[in-house]
Amino acid sequence: MGRIRQVRKEDGTLEPFREGKVVEAILRALVATGTSDRGLAEELAGVVVLFLDKYHGDTVPSLTDVEEMLCRVLRETGYGQAAERFTKFSQDRRRLEEEVVVRSLPGKEAGAIPGAPAEQVSPWSRDRLVQSLVRAGELPASFAEEVAAAVETRILQAGLLSVTPVLIREFVRCELMDRGLEAPSDDVVVGVTREEMAALVGGAVSEAPDRYIAGRALSGYALTGIHGEEVARAHLAGRIHVYGLSDPLKVERLVLPAGVLLPEDADERPVGDVLLAVRTQLDQVRSHVRASVVLPDLVGGLSRHRDAHADPERVVSLLLGALDFRDCYGMAGSPTPHLTVPLTGAAGASSRFLEVLLRRLSEHPEQGEWLPVSLALGAGPVPDGETLERTLNMASAREKTVLHILREEDCAPYPEERESPVPLTISLGRLAINLPLALLDAAGVGLQEALPELDAVAQIVRDAFHERFWYQRGGARWGLHGVVVGLGGGDKVQVNAQGQEVDLEIWGLAHALELLVRRGVVHPSRRPEAAARVLGYLDYLLGEEVAGVRFRVRLGGARDRGVRRLMLESLEGAASRYGIMDAQEMLRDESLDRSTLPVAVPLTSDRNRLLLEAPFAERTGPGLALPLAAFGAGDPGELLQRLRDETRLGLLTLSSRHAADDLFEVQEDLFS
Repeated sequence: MGRIRQVRKEDGTLEPFREGKVVEAILRALVATGTSDRGLAEELAGVVVLFLDKYHGDTVPSLTDVEEMLCRVLRETGYGQAAERFTKFSQDRRRLEEEVVVRSLPGKEAGAIPGAPAEQVSPWSRDRLVQSLVRAGELPASFAEEVAAAVETRILQAGLLSVTPVLIREFVRCELMDRGLEAPSDDVVVGVTREEMAALVGGAVSEAPDRYIAGRALSGYALTGIHGEEVARAHLAGRIHVYGLSDPLKVERLVLPAGVLLPEDADERPVGDVLLAVRTQLDQVRSHVRASVVLPDLVGGLSRHRDAHADPERVVSLLLGALDFRDCYGMAGSPTPHLTVPLTGAAGASSRFLEVLLRRLSEHPEQGEWLPVSLALGAGPVPDGETLERTLNMASAREKTVLHILREEDCAPYPEERESPVPLTISLGRLAINLPLALLDAAGVGLQEALPELDAVAQIVRDAFHERFWYQRGGARWGLHGVVVGLGGGDKVQVNAQGQEVDLEIWGLAHALELLVRRGVVHPSRRPEAAARVLGYLDYLLGEEVAGVRFRVRLGGARDRGVRRLMLESLEGAASRYGIMDAQEMLRDESLDRSTLPVAVPLTSDRNRLLLEAPFAERTGPGLALPLAAFGAGDPGELLQRLRDETRLGLLTLSSRHAADDLFEVQEDLFS
């Protein structure tokens, strides 16, 4: 977030500056010219904010300044047509405000729009409609902006010069129904605008038209049809975020052991045939998985093959080719394969093969986008210092590289004889939770009194996970059942209770802890302990058995930029709406959005013990993972062995930390 905090409207009043509004304005202009790319809109909005900071950082820019800068950025980045469409949209909006009036009829019509003056006739105001949607409808500000802009388009297309509150409500209702907030009476759950359809037919959208339209339809249905109104309202209000709404039939993540992927006679067959069989198996299940397919022991299994000893360079090339799901434009496929590389080979493994694989991976760090890699430290001896240092240096050249610390119970040896059916591990869904918003009313003399504030949102999240579970178990040919059938049926694979996982992302842990510190609930020096207790409480609530079903919860941090922006806007809106001053002051601290897990220095300090020994620590994911570099200097082998033997920490990051990453917050050690 930049230095620009406010913008001056045409009537001289000030309103908060929101980057999300810039994103929506750019996206709308791009869609009108045949480019539907939210990621591009977010990048361009970031450039707009950058230049506003440069030219207006010490002043309050006007709305005209913002619009002119937006047009300038679009033109100078090659999107001149989008700049023209944005200018037209701005002109249309001004024409609406100048020419269109809202006529409130006496009786129950009067005052139908919150904030409208007492007179029967008032000028049209998009801002008033947005405020109504945010306050009365409890919608996120960016979502309310999107709906209000669509309502204006309907008024313009109809050529109306006056509207009534009843008509405005009907327009709003239609837009909300199109987005799945409220099921319409005629069972229509999605609408695709003419501009979007033109972009799809013209090939300007990277996604195939059938997938795009199906995704819109499924997104609208999934919120209310699968999850219900309470989850839908929490999602749209920014209290939680449900991922995968456009693919509700798919499982989030699939862990595929080598016992499923490798043929039973793999040791006797040429390695090319073996990897062709691996690729065939992956192709069978990819259409049923949304995010990632984890391959925990494929490398370990291949390292035992005779060809891995004789010609490791060739085997590595074939392996990387078999896992390359990029399209003809070089874009990463979905889901992405996630490869696990053991730090030490098992009995009969080729150490040369592992060295070649790590070298090839480090030489091409750009592969990290389509082939994420994890290193695995097993229960055996830790490699010697020189070998380990060289391995970690090679691996850290790739972005998003992580190191898994496995305990003895997690390290099943590569089986000489395969069990049947092979147990699978599947994540059935992924949600994010707005933690500071859930704790906005927390108070009391201690954390024990504040934690029950999480009960309500935890209940919503648990309901959403269980609704997704029963939907998957309902017999659809896609998703969970599709995975089992694609891998040979129930005689070959099975998903038992131990293999059912869900992924919960935490946004704003640092915000939440700061809020608790400001209210005297948590002492500033006890942040690590407080973080452990908050996360442990959520882990306990979500792991409870409901109707005979229990999940293993994997905790991570919310890393998606769009989701983080929506949650921040929801928190800002709630703090402003209810006049919570300490929360508004806290939100001015921009560093909080770049930190997640508070720890003391050194990380082996006793102050971190509760955090490092918590049961959830072995199930943390990206966004809550600590970087190995943060543990300080020293022998990495000795440190890793100590972490494995004395803590429950399960994941470390190796790549360097960037300013925008949501990884960790290191605090000064207050004790000797």
